[in-house]
Amino acid sequence: GELPQPVEGSLALGFGEHVHPRFHTKTLQSGLLIEAPAGVPIAAVADGKVVFCDYYQSYGPMVILDHGGGWFTLYSHLQGLMVQKGQVLKTGETLGYVGQTVDGPRLGFEIRFRTKAEDPNRWLKRRYK
Repeated sequence: GELPQPVEGSLALGFGEHVHPRFHTKTLQSGLLIEAPAGVPIAAVADGKVVFCDYYQSYGPMVILDHGGGWFTLYSHLQGLMVQKGQVLKTGETLGYVGQTVDGPRLGFEIRFRTKAEDPNRWLKRRYK
């Protein structure tokens, strides 16, 4: 991987299938949940255009960047919305701030090729642990 991390933090939940410790149900995590302090800036991992910027179901405030060629990054559980649809961001530019979830402050981060979810850790220079 060659992409920078969107935020400094640690891995709260990794990509893939998980079994809930209490309910023993299986869930599929389509990205990473990154534990980081609330209010910390979140950076775009690559140049891209904001194609979605709104509240979305249980993801809360979410931003989707289109990087061209069918590649997208998704950033969710933000602390409000600070960019606008159509806005172009450069690598490293702030697109939002880490918000709260029921488990504490987290960033949801996904990489998709068209609609297929990819493991973001595979694309990062420094993987989350």
